[in-house]
Amino acid sequence: MKILALTFGDESCPSTWYRLLQYKPLLEQDGFDLVHCPAKEFEDFHSIPDYDCVVLQKTILSKGKVAKIAKLARYFLYDADDRIWLRPMRSHHWFTRMRINLRMRYIAARANTCIAANGVIADDLKRYGAKTAVVPMALDGETWFPLMRWDAPLTIGWTGSPANLHFLEDLLPVIEETQRKYPEVRWVLHSGGDPGWDSWGYEYNPFEQGNEPEVVRSFDIGLLPLPDDEFVEGKSPIKGLQYLASGTAMICSRTPATLDLPSGQVVCLYADAPEEWLSALEQLIKDRILLKEISRNGRERFEENYEVNKTYPILRDVLQGN
Repeated sequence: MKILALTFGDESCPSTWYRLLQYKPLLEQDGFDLVHCPAKEFEDFHSIPDYDCVVLQKTILSKGKVAKIAKLARYFLYDADDRIWLRPMRSHHWFTRMRINLRMRYIAARANTCIAANGVIADDLKRYGAKTAVVPMALDGETWFPLMRWDAPLTIGWTGSPANLHFLEDLLPVIEETQRKYPEVRWVLHSGGDPGWDSWGYEYNPFEQGNEPEVVRSFDIGLLPLPDDEFVEGKSPIKGLQYLASGTAMICSRTPATLDLPSGQVVCLYADAPEEWLSALEQLIKDRILLKEISRNGRERFEENYEVNKTYPILRDVLQGN
């Protein structure tokens, strides 16, 4: 079976990697041939009938291009891992928003199935008129694994893109107070840019392609502050899965996706208000037994639900039209 993936980005784009390209070895083992090209660069529409399935990943193409794909494709899928149609961090004229919504309705009407990373996204796509299937976000458990060590001093870390540093910046007063009370704790910031914050003593570990798993598994406690907005409400935080997979005890904001993580076990601590963040940090710093419990529970939850070998059969069935 030949699959053409018209992707949101290339191999370095997290969305494209985690939604499709990380599955390529498993697909090849089952006889699938996956070819990919950034959707906005694709022009070879005459080749589409050569493929058994075409997946448009997240990109909101023009109605003209979608019409060509839908007409020529034997089987047409659309995949979304966030609410890209909300255009996060951008302010648009009402006409632009209307055009985006019309394009999404057009995609939903012509795709055989729209794949969503979670139920919130699936509900949005249903409102656009789509038939949907949920394929959760996932990670390779052989790449993302825990060290399972709790040395003193503890390491508390945050990992994320420079664009998301302002989420962490809101926590600085809490972090600074925690650092004053527990000066033995090591703090690490892992990102593509160093914000140069003077009030907080942290080690900056620059992002390099492929170094995320090693850095994250060095964290005993991982921070995942998120804003309360409609885009984040539908986001499946891959950073949260990275913490779970790495055995990193996570403190995170309450969002639909993070609230969906537990399954009868404590796999993280939740915090929204500053006093909740301070309490959660102190709790994990002081209580090594709880720290170990959350670490082990998180890894177990990851292996049960978010490891690629668990989600791959779901994706494979959707690709085959099952």
